[in-house]
Amino acid sequence: MLERELKLIQNMSVREGTKYLVEKHEQWLRSCPPSPSGKFHNHEETLEDHIVDVVCCAQEIAREFKITGDDFDVLVSACILHDMGRVKTTKLGRVEGEDDNWKYYPKTGWSQYDYGKKHPFDSNDLIKENPFHLSDRVRDLVKCHMSHWYAYCPQPRNLLQYAMCIADYLATRIPEMNTEMANRRAHKRGN
Repeated sequence: MLERELKLIQNMSVREGTKYLVEKHEQWLRSCPPSPSGKFHNHEETLEDHIVDVVCCAQEIAREFKITGDDFDVLVSACILHDMGRVKTTKLGRVEGEDDNWKYYPKTGWSQYDYGKKHPFDSNDLIKENPFHLSDRVRDLVKCHMSHWYAYCPQPRNLLQYAMCIADYLATRIPEMNTEMANRRAHKRGN
């Protein structure tokens, strides 16, 4: 899963740490929709698809702004792991009796806790619980990736944080900007 994206990470420690979390949640990444409400990401079927798109956008940004070396590895790792916290706040089916903050979306058949607002922090926590080389820098990017939607998220203050936010935003809003995204997804599916 996400072999091509993981191979972009040159630092083996960063790659293995990122890969561990991907493999740990592989089934979930392949089944969970990128938008449990069904309102967004209509061009992407699963979180895996969304990750592919975000990494593709990040590569373009990195090329343009000459982000290389460990900085590039941190950016790609963050792009792969940025929504991983949704594993804690998104469940298949209707969640009943747990808490009034769960909302069920019949369109997708998934439930989400508090509209997924905490997932950047849950992603941060998940990485913190499974640390790897440079994971503190990865967590720094993950925490701010929703800053353009949620004011309570840390605001980007350096190039890598901006690159993460922009890559996620572009992948979500304008996938047609780069036909390579569709081609990579088709290749992933064996089409």
